[in-house]
Amino acid sequence: LNGLGANETPPAGTKLSVIVGIDADQLQKEQNSRYSFKGVYEVRPGETLNSLAETWGVEADDIVAANPSMTPGAEPQEGDLLNLIVLKDGVKTKAAELPPVPEEDKSMAGNTAVTLEKCEIRASSDAQGTVVGSVDKGSYVEILGLIKATNRYRIRYNELMGFADAGKLRLRDTTPAPPAPDPSTDLVAREALKYVGTPYRWGGNSLTQGIDCSHYVAQIFSRIGWKAPSPPVVIQETIGTMVHCKSGPARRSGKALKLPNVSQFPSAATTMKSLRPGDRIIFQRGGNDASGSRHTGIYIGQVPSSWRAKFGNIPYAFAHASSSRGITVGSLTNRYYWNLYKYSVRDGGKR
Repeated sequence: LNGLGANETPPAGTKLSVIVGIDADQLQKEQNSRYSFKGVYEVRPGETLNSLAETWGVEADDIVAANPSMTPGAEPQEGDLLNLIVLKDGVKTKAAELPPVPEEDKSMAGNTAVTLEKCEIRASSDAQGTVVGSVDKGSYVEILGLIKATNRYRIRYNELMGFADAGKLRLRDTTPAPPAPDPSTDLVAREALKYVGTPYRWGGNSLTQGIDCSHYVAQIFSRIGWKAPSPPVVIQETIGTMVHCKSGPARRSGKALKLPNVSQFPSAATTMKSLRPGDRIIFQRGGNDASGSRHTGIYIGQVPSSWRAKFGNIPYAFAHASSSRGITVGSLTNRYYWNLYKYSVRDGGKR
């Protein structure tokens, strides 16, 4: 940016150009100059980063670079959604012949359904997808979306998230959910994504030079005029009203919990539709271990249209400072993050 070498020290008094945040339109142009995308691809049973790279005719590193929600060094998991690269540096890839995943219909998201018979929950919408669990006849599940091409609902049942045969479910309420507004002008999403690409730095507190997850949340809240919860995560997770939780063990205020707990957290719904932009989401590894690692992010819901060329139109999105990616976007439907997710809090951080 300033024509300096990596180890070169500018003389005193030198005027330097400084980047404050990152412009979404410019970032999209830079991203598109390297890659072009056809749509979103769903990882199928048995596929790996190397097998996808071979099929698409690109390098594994290209797939990671074109998918900021991926964790470098980790394999994509079955059911994960990836940007489908059809052009690399202007050259057509083999992936141009692959059909992208059909758009997921979310008009029934938030409704519940009853199982007409025992049905399997699969990791992907593929009929041969890996079975990750099952639901007994007469059980109630939450609908998150519908893949019409395979007639499978994306569902949540207790701590499980996956896909089930729509023919084995009966919707209790067929009222479509109101269309979600594009959050391009949403205060939370706009400010949270302004600093995408800033590197992660443990203990860091700079939105441009380096920052960790808890300071990132505090900084964004402060900049949009909300009361900023104090880092680290172990303190932030105790502030505010728990509004959503995943069934299972967790920790709060130094105590082990079994969620949901209606008497202790009456506002903590287990339905995903209870989440709102600006909610602080809490991840914990080792819910029963007081020393278990923590992570946090800011729920934004839907990725703004101006950022979909980079992140795809992933559902249940959140912004966070990732130790491997820096400030980026992830999704609660990503199996890695869903496994670590515990609960979300609201109100305590707002003015």
